[in-house]
Amino acid sequence: MRYNAPMECRYFLVDAFTDRAFRGNQAAVFIVDADFPVSVMQRLAAETNCAESAFVLLPPSPGGPSRGDEGGGRPTHVPSPSPSPSPSPSPSLRWFTPLREVALCGHATLASAAVLFELAKGAGGGSGAAGAGETIFFDSASGTLAVSRAGIEGTGAGFRMDFPADTWDEIDLDPACAKALGLGACDSVLYGRSTKKTVFIVDDPVRVESLAPDFRALLALSDQRIRYGVGVSAPGRDGFDFESRYFNPWFGVDEDSVTGSVHTLLGPWWGARLGKTVLKARQLSPRGGQIGLECAGDRILLSGQARIVLRGALDGSVLRDCSSPESQVRR
Repeated sequence: MRYNAPMECRYFLVDAFTDRAFRGNQAAVFIVDADFPVSVMQRLAAETNCAESAFVLLPPSPGGPSRGDEGGGRPTHVPSPSPSPSPSPSPSLRWFTPLREVALCGHATLASAAVLFELAKGAGGGSGAAGAGETIFFDSASGTLAVSRAGIEGTGAGFRMDFPADTWDEIDLDPACAKALGLGACDSVLYGRSTKKTVFIVDDPVRVESLAPDFRALLALSDQRIRYGVGVSAPGRDGFDFESRYFNPWFGVDEDSVTGSVHTLLGPWWGARLGKTVLKARQLSPRGGQIGLECAGDRILLSGQARIVLRGALDGSVLRDCSSPESQVRR
């Protein structure tokens, strides 16, 4: 099928969980209409090669058809109670790594909200893409996600995201996984029941900072529990409650710079361990970034800043030709 886009596909490159350009985690954000093909989303995510690309699908016109799910369904999480949605139609939000779609991405959600708030400001704060008010609601595979302009008190300025909190089991893993990460002994290993992420807890953030994983060895491991990503976390320094790094070569991202989704697991775990509901976290990737957290029962609030670095539009001829046989990517 040939896709004839009735609107400009706007593109933004955003650095999330930072107030400085070229730090934090990069996300490509595309503002598209509701019938934008999934197959093109995946190919654009591979083209931008960011850890995640977000696609904000604006609500369709009343009674209009939607072909947005053509090419495959999207992954889902276990349903969780969600914040109260806006009375007006909400945009949908989908996230893709260079290799596949994912069910939740924190930094690309933050980046998408930053873009929509910026567009609404440019339109005079009217209905626009973001809608009026101080909160944007996204429909997603993980339920309704709310992003507000106000950060979490005591953790710094920024936007505040309302996500489902993950729960966990403590598991035993083949020592080969710790060896591939460059770890020795660890205190415990957590497995997120919803995110399916695995996290090693260690005693010293210096050990986290100095990790040099063997990604080929990680990819060769047969344990399916690690194939949604592996994190390593330790108590924090310099005013941070905990610090971490996160790796996901199975999704085409050797190291993720700042990972909101894994903090839906780390926040509740460290909050319970430290006896705190409000926490500050730092991710120790080369680009680095900071996340504020507030534990609220089965929800977790994440906050951070974002900088729009680039903006532009997708060439219309690419959209017209994307379905031609000559353009198909061979894998």
